[in-house]
Amino acid sequence: MKVVLSERATLDLTNIGDFIALDSRSRSLTFIQELRAACLALRNNAMRYAHLEGYEHKGYRRRPLGNYLIIYTVGEQAVTVVRVLHAAQNLARLLENGPEN
Repeated sequence: MKVVLSERATLDLTNIGDFIALDSRSRSLTFIQELRAACLALRNNAMRYAHLEGYEHKGYRRRPLGNYLIIYTVGEQAVTVVRVLHAAQNLARLLENGPEN
């Protein structure tokens, strides 16, 4: 199964990288690589991770990586990464209208 990153998820990764780079440019690069690898690994085990509580109706699942959550859906042909967010963020506000927020 292929993995697709939404435009919003791609922007999330850029923002995360920029934030971490304020402290460490090298760690920023390696952590973004880890997040991308975790996203791509969903092709092999997308059903392994639980639904995101409160968002089952949207089919959102969450794959944790450190303090971050990779939020995604599983379709017939692809896994779509909807967002990549810090777990302390206001998920309700960021997810209420879908990936465009």
